[in-house]
Amino acid sequence: MPDLTRAAMTSRLDQKSKKARKTEQDRRAAYRLVDIRDGYRCRCCTVKVSAHSPDLTKRLEHHHIRGRFGKDAETTANIVTLCKTCHDLRHVKRTLVITGNADQLLTFSLGGKEWNN
Repeated sequence: MPDLTRAAMTSRLDQKSKKARKTEQDRRAAYRLVDIRDGYRCRCCTVKVSAHSPDLTKRLEHHHIRGRFGKDAETTANIVTLCKTCHDLRHVKRTLVITGNADQLLTFSLGGKEWNN
């Protein structure tokens, strides 16, 4: 394995840092578009929520349908707005299933019931 000079190591760190900043910028831009598209409402239960509410149970959260590390991770088609309660159903209790394309039609499934939004 070749020895890396200090300059080469710094260059690699700068590249990773630039990529991380770009990813974060893409994520924030997508979140803004998703908030507008969803009308600041939970797509699952349709309750109006706020990103800045002091009450943590009434906060706007973003859920990546197919994960945050895929090819289209930071696109509006992969991100959906959920309230804290619905997001917890998805991640904590693992009872809510979300499928589809967030820009078109999503299917929600919970306890044998299924609906589209």
